[in-house]
Amino acid sequence: MYRWQLNLFRAQTKVYTLLLIHGWPGSVVEFLKIAGQLAQPKEGIAFEVVCPSIPGYGFSEAPHRQGFNGLEAARVFVKLMDRLGRNKFYVQGGDWGALIARLMATYYPHRVLGAHMNMMEVEMSPLVGLKLLVGSFFPQLVLAEGEKLEAAHVLPVWPKLRQLLRESGYMHLQGTKPDTIGLALLNSPAGLAAYLLEKFSTWTRGANVHREDGGLAEKYTYDELLTNVMLYWLTDSIGSSMRFYKENFDAGMGRPTRVPVAVPTGLSVFPEELIAFPKSFVGHTYHDVVLFEQHPRGGHFAAFEEPELLERDVRRFVAAVEARNASAPGPFPAFPAMDVGQKLFRAAAAFGPSHPAGGQRFEPRLEPQPSPATTRKEEAKPAAKPAAKPVEPKPSPQPTQKKEAKPAAKPVEPKPSPPPIRKEEPKPAEKPAAKPATKPVEPKVPISSKGEKPAGEPKAAPPKEGSAGSQSPPPRKV
Repeated sequence: MYRWQLNLFRAQTKVYTLLLIHGWPGSVVEFLKIAGQLAQPKEGIAFEVVCPSIPGYGFSEAPHRQGFNGLEAARVFVKLMDRLGRNKFYVQGGDWGALIARLMATYYPHRVLGAHMNMMEVEMSPLVGLKLLVGSFFPQLVLAEGEKLEAAHVLPVWPKLRQLLRESGYMHLQGTKPDTIGLALLNSPAGLAAYLLEKFSTWTRGANVHREDGGLAEKYTYDELLTNVMLYWLTDSIGSSMRFYKENFDAGMGRPTRVPVAVPTGLSVFPEELIAFPKSFVGHTYHDVVLFEQHPRGGHFAAFEEPELLERDVRRFVAAVEARNASAPGPFPAFPAMDVGQKLFRAAAAFGPSHPAGGQRFEPRLEPQPSPATTRKEEAKPAAKPAAKPVEPKPSPQPTQKKEAKPAAKPVEPKPSPPPIRKEEPKPAEKPAAKPATKPVEPKVPISSKGEKPAGEPKAAPPKEGSAGSQSPPPRKV
């Protein structure tokens, strides 16, 4: 991962974090020119550029499990920005970088301030296909005013379809059996160079397919091209980079484009780009197009072949988004999209007492509101004093007392109710009284004792009921 950070910059220069994402067969080498230019302050704007390699490309470790597609790459890059301590950032990409940037803007709108792309990821719906078909014969029916120049490289659609069929053979191979061709290129440096450089030739300009040298030296130097080839050769990443196609094909290439992008979007259209549409064709996919720029020259590798044009578009896009955020009404800007908690926090910070200006303009509005509350409290205190003096509050309880006096006589009736409860209680007490009635006979034994100790006699007293003959003689002597 490469990272360009501006250490010394002029006063009043705003620095924004920008994530650059490459594609295939490119690498971070594509951004070596533009990254340094973006890091320099210009018109009050400078960028802290973060340029990682997609996992499986270059020096980034290849995934160890199946299923690593564009959405997983977007999640990895968001975690990367978390590790770098960047909560909000802009993102720019082309080729696979455009797909990943679009997915990041779709699934992480609270993190992405804006997404700029130089290749369009548009849902090929039946409506878009119908527009392309009708526009090939009657362009005035489907194009808006001033879009003839934008649609010149798209309509009629038949030449564009022939170019796509000619240049998409690699995609079918890498999307179905990437390991077969990957193993062949892994053991042949000449084959790897031929396979990659052919894409830089025809994707930069379609007419280069008929040239003997491929027109490579027109936009690039051989050192730049071979540096990109060596990055794949030294890291043995050609196989894992092509496997990224199959993972996205298995997951469904068109599924992510069905969800529209709501964050601010910038689109740069180059005439030699493989996939491009007029502005009126992309409204259903990108709901907030801040910048749509049509360039007179350039192809698929915009950052590599036209770094000045792409740098200008990125700066204009970020400046437009920031200017709109600054002029947005309310205590917080309309963009970026924030959570409800963040909105409440910023609103409280703007209107709270700690805000230097918010408290002054907000207090007069609150003056009528606390005044009744204070008056009620003040009235409540004197209200307690006159409440005791005037007799008016007393008659209110008096009628209630008179009415309650009648039921007061009725509760006197339940007084006899406790005595019956008491009468019922002695009844169980009489039953144990029967037992002591037999026991009083025992004192006769100590009275009839003539000096003999009644120790043995009281023991015989309990069996009185069973044996009457043994106890009858003592009472007869008395």
